[in-house]
Amino acid sequence: MKLCNHFYFGFFLILIFFYSCNYQNNQLKQELLLLKNTGNAIKKDFSTIIAHNKDLAVYCEHFYTQKNINAIYSDTTKFIIENDILYKPLNDEGSAVFVSGYYPISNEIKKFVSTTNILDAKFKKTITDFAPLISQIYFIDKRSIIRVYPFIEVLTLFESKTNFEKKAVLNYPPIQNNTEKPTQIESASNFSPTLRGCAISLNTPVYNNKQLVGVVGYNITIESIKEKYFHDKMKDIILTDSIGNIIFMNTKMAEILNLSALQKNTAEQDIKTNPQYCLATTKNKEMRTIFMNIIKNKQDETTFNINKEELTLISHKIPELNWYLIKILKEE
Repeated sequence: MKLCNHFYFGFFLILIFFYSCNYQNNQLKQELLLLKNTGNAIKKDFSTIIAHNKDLAVYCEHFYTQKNINAIYSDTTKFIIENDILYKPLNDEGSAVFVSGYYPISNEIKKFVSTTNILDAKFKKTITDFAPLISQIYFIDKRSIIRVYPFIEVLTLFESKTNFEKKAVLNYPPIQNNTEKPTQIESASNFSPTLRGCAISLNTPVYNNKQLVGVVGYNITIESIKEKYFHDKMKDIILTDSIGNIIFMNTKMAEILNLSALQKNTAEQDIKTNPQYCLATTKNKEMRTIFMNIIKNKQDETTFNINKEELTLISHKIPELNWYLIKILKEE
């Protein structure tokens, strides 16, 4: 009788073990599927935004044809020139405009600035159509002209005689044909002075006769990405670029990895100089190894230990953006 009881008890333990393993496997599959679905949603939205950015850049090329400038030449009374700077002092629910005066403010430049007033309607519609993701749109001409929507106080953010051609945003190589217009994604969590928070930028160059003349850019705040994708079951996520720079990470994930959570007002120098905000350079050696395995070996599932606690890490790559979604699972 005792032997029989021992048999049933052992059999019962085996059933519990297999049930537990099966439950954990199913839970892991569900988490991986959720990660993949979120990645696909991000890919779809950002692919649409990038295509739209490219189309707007093509539209802006028409500002550099004399025929188009003459056709849509418009009002210059919204702007004033003061201390060799041209700007729009009042918020009329349109764009802010700033011309630094690095190049003398000629009639040609004034005419060009007024011509681009037509962009206001397109900027407004773009932000409405892609809410809540796109928070800011800008058009920069290499003659140190910038148009930004929504309106901002330009005199507090830009300096007189600034040469915009020295800015990284205008760092594009010459092109051989008009189809070579790569959109750059500044995907690390860079501090945006105009938004006063962390943001990523999508920029497409504007060319005239194969010469770079400007750029069209969209700023997307980390907060808007969080609002759109990382809530409920997806709130405990780390989003990185292809070299491990952290784009998004909430407090819980930061605590697990013994890192400081990225806040929307985290200073730019902290983001760019602190190795903890890059999984490829973090002080945690095991985390560095795991991230390199994700990149090189395409390993989307692994276990590791932190503070004697076994954790499971799962990941999903978004190839079109070269981003990685990472989630760390721990037993509650």
